[in-house]
Amino acid sequence: MDFVKSRRRSGGLGSLPLDPLGAPESLAPKTTGAWAQRVWAVATLAGHVAALVLVLAVAVGIVPMFFGFRTFVVVSGSMEPTIATGSVAIAAPIPTQNLQVGDVIAFSPSSEATLPIIHRIVKIDERDGVRYVTTRGDANTSDDAPLALPSKGLLVIATIPLVGYAVYYAAQPFGTLVLVWAPLILLAVLWLKDRVVKSRQARQV
Repeated sequence: MDFVKSRRRSGGLGSLPLDPLGAPESLAPKTTGAWAQRVWAVATLAGHVAALVLVLAVAVGIVPMFFGFRTFVVVSGSMEPTIATGSVAIAAPIPTQNLQVGDVIAFSPSSEATLPIIHRIVKIDERDGVRYVTTRGDANTSDDAPLALPSKGLLVIATIPLVGYAVYYAAQPFGTLVLVWAPLILLAVLWLKDRVVKSRQARQV
């Protein structure tokens, strides 16, 4: 999976037998069980969301590769409104000679570029047997520099709006912390608290 740079020129925890201070259930505040249940529900929901994000990231970012496609997360708006920021673009390999004016392609503007660009072909020239394409973002007002593509190009065949946000942030360290580790740690803390409470209850019986 690639991130695309585009250039714009413009029964357990539901009811606790003891309160947090170890008081018998008869002396514990009546809201303790409800509070724990709400915390558990929030933690469970967060865990489900994290799992969904991870599954989505795998499905969108990896599954197309098994069929020979490439996936890109669009992080800039130079192709808006055609391709919105935060979309996932799916590109298929295609012989460069089959590309036409109007096609949207993914390409590296130079050998030093670390991120690909997704722009539309606005002009094609043949010079000394070499095919040059000129591209431009739909939201831009000027063309990119002409570029000689390799024998195989990447033609964008589909885009999925908004999904790229989830994939992008899940891949970042902070996103991984919030979406994965924080819910897991909270669930672990609640589970340990439940074990401690049950242990105290067993000793008092």
